[in-house]
Amino acid sequence: MNLKIFVSIIFLVLAFLSFEIYRALYPFEEFYVEEWCSNTDLPFPKSSNIIWKTATYPDQHGDYTSTAIIKLPALEFIKLKTAIHNSIILTSDSLYNGYKGIFNQYLPNELQKKPPFKDYHFSSIKAFFKIGFNESNNTIVFQRH
Repeated sequence: MNLKIFVSIIFLVLAFLSFEIYRALYPFEEFYVEEWCSNTDLPFPKSSNIIWKTATYPDQHGDYTSTAIIKLPALEFIKLKTAIHNSIILTSDSLYNGYKGIFNQYLPNELQKKPPFKDYHFSSIKAFFKIGFNESNNTIVFQRH
């Protein structure tokens, strides 16, 4: 009887550790929503759809990079773009007005050479956080490094 309990406990511990490692390698959508909210002080758009996401495993210092691309309905896209332009936390990237600072290796392969995003805004209050807009298909990329 004691052997069954011991084996069950070992199995549960291994299952829990496996789940935590999986969650660190492949974060759930809530992770990206939290990243958005904590770095923009804006609510995550309810009508948005995360169409692509990736994150690195935290290094020994806890540093990581996460990137997500979200798609919004046209009206919500315009409202969100206005809110970001008016944000006191996010600053327009008028110096480069491009994707300098977005780590291309954390974008989908088809976007690495020439990302279609423009009108970048960034914040470095809590972490380096950058947002870019693609008006042709109402998508937004955001990256935290």
